[in-house]
Amino acid sequence: MNSISYIILVWIFVLIASIFNHHILKTFSDQEVSHIEEATIRPLHNERLTLEELVGSTENYKCPPNLFLAKDSFAPTDTAGTKRKIPKIIHITGKTRCLSKVFHDIVNSWRFPDHTLVFHDDDAVDRLLFQRHYPEFPHLQTTLRCMVSGAAKADVWRYLVIWEYGGVYTDLDNLPGELFLRKDVIRDDTDAFFEQEIGMFPSQYFFAASPRHPLMYYSMMHALMRLMDVKNVTKLYVPFVTGPGASKSAMINFIGEGRPGEGIYKGTHNRSVTVVDGNMQPPNKYVYRGGKLRGNRKNIAYREMNMTHFGEVKSTYKDSCIDLLYEETVLAAAEDGQN
Repeated sequence: MNSISYIILVWIFVLIASIFNHHILKTFSDQEVSHIEEATIRPLHNERLTLEELVGSTENYKCPPNLFLAKDSFAPTDTAGTKRKIPKIIHITGKTRCLSKVFHDIVNSWRFPDHTLVFHDDDAVDRLLFQRHYPEFPHLQTTLRCMVSGAAKADVWRYLVIWEYGGVYTDLDNLPGELFLRKDVIRDDTDAFFEQEIGMFPSQYFFAASPRHPLMYYSMMHALMRLMDVKNVTKLYVPFVTGPGASKSAMINFIGEGRPGEGIYKGTHNRSVTVVDGNMQPPNKYVYRGGKLRGNRKNIAYREMNMTHFGEVKSTYKDSCIDLLYEETVLAAAEDGQN
């Protein structure tokens, strides 16, 4: 993209965002493409919710037979990470708190006496993404309208929740490795923590960071910019647009290297990141990626909980993200007699 095209893209980005602020925000689903459905009005606020307010109560949560409720567990305040840069908070997300036994057992494996564990269902994810104004991400709610996948939404959410609250993010199907709780792994002065993926780039299925870490800001910005640049929302390739591709570019911004080896690196504003070898032998020392579920067994387990893999989500809207936003904001405003 040349400089003129980039300037035009940014100008359109700002224009659409300003128009969108007077319009409505839409809900998303893992199984249905909802960016072209009737929208739900959600007024934005500026106050950050507590973790308890964010994840909501499970008091009235009822699960169908053969599914089990994933509850939150809050550590005492004096052990919840106040002396560490990275709070002792485990963040896990899923479409619903009602889990099959195998996933329920995996979630429970992340419960530690001195850690808070919070499970973010779709409602909690929406509260974080759609109900608050973020001055540092002014185009967030606008750009999310281009998503056709719950996986892409979960990518953006994981960057934002760690940016806001700090802690550890792990995919729903991961198990903690035997080295995870070693005191010399995530130390009091550890600022951010990543494994190496097989391709040597930083892990996106598991990471930890202190609140307001530059890596989370860069990851958010790369994901949102790539979403805006999607030429066909039907063909949005999640791993590149919002997933590991975005986090790799964030690492390049932070330390100038997208495939860092094992070590501690200084980056923006003298913040740091620790990278460990996730490919060491024997494997799964820090986090057991995929845990007990592999291949088709994982897809079957997801379907039991009414969840859909990103590759199975379909959309009938075939234009670019910018075209979609233009139709849903500028043209919508014209039809409403607001311009």
